Amino acid sequence: MSTEQAWARVVAREDTDDFLFAVETTGIYCRPSCPARRPLRQNVRFFAAADEAERAGFRACRRCRPRDTTLSERARSYLDQHLSERVTLDELATAVDASPFHVQRMFVRAFGVSPRAYVEQRRLEQFAGGSSVLDAAFAAGFGSARAIYEATSKPARGTLRFALGRHRSGKLLVAATERGVCAAALGDSHEALVAELRAEFPRATLVRDDAVLHTRALDLIGTPFQLRVWRALLAIPAGQTRSYGELAAALETSPRAVARACASNRIALLIPCHRVVGHNGDLTGYRWGLARKQELLARERRGIGASGESSVRPIRTRR
Repeated sequence: MSTEQAWARVVAREDTDDFLFAVETTGIYCRPSCPARRPLRQNVRFFAAADEAERAGFRACRRCRPRDTTLSERARSYLDQHLSERVTLDELATAVDASPFHVQRMFVRAFGVSPRAYVEQRRLEQFAGGSSVLDAAFAAGFGSARAIYEATSKPARGTLRFALGRHRSGKLLVAATERGVCAAALGDSHEALVAELRAEFPRATLVRDDAVLHTRALDLIGTPFQLRVWRALLAIPAGQTRSYGELAAALETSPRAVARACASNRIALLIPCHRVVGHNGDLTGYRWGLARKQELLARERRGIGASGESSVRPIRTRR
């Protein structure tokens, strides 16, 4: 990205953490979305991170608080590197050189969940992400999914890579951040799928990349309770079902709470909420229709999986 491109994003007050800008006349550095009045272009410098700006002699803006964003990213990076360990809040605070209270508050503000819930989410991603998106689409056959982190977290920003493909059930779109898949959808038109993706992620820059179809990681954030329910869904064998009441009893909660967590599942190609049924075995409550839910279960019971009858392949752009 050139300095002029960065300046254009500052003028537009783009909500991004990709870079910071500093004003030489005030000695302050800010996020591009800072609500303060725009400075003169000749007084602006650009930096990749808060530490870099501070080494150059600038101090953090008190309005947009760019240091907090950097702290949250450092905390997330530390947790990603220690997923197999039990990291306490005090240990995390020491690692990023901040107080436990400040780390907790900034992390929740940035990502919508606590550090502990984030670790559970990442572990679930590893559990669910053993198959590529293609394999998951083979196994599912129907449905669409959009994982926008979760309702309480921030929409994706920066760059989203996406791929278009053909599937036996229709047109396929898969999108990913640098961390993993954040959207997967089936539809009748690639143009409509791209438009929907753009509407779902208005702050993101979309870039076509067919390699996204082979991504194995997920980028998903849910509440601790949602993660518990989704983990239970992943434990149901293909072709089998569990009632909402059975799951509720196992999780020591109510059937209604389980149903709400299933309804919030926006990556049905990977987390199989179609395997949950009513107390008498009736098919109920599937966001893409009961016919598709019935077809999904029928395909699983016939043993049609990644090596079965489905076919997914990328769409090549003509030049």
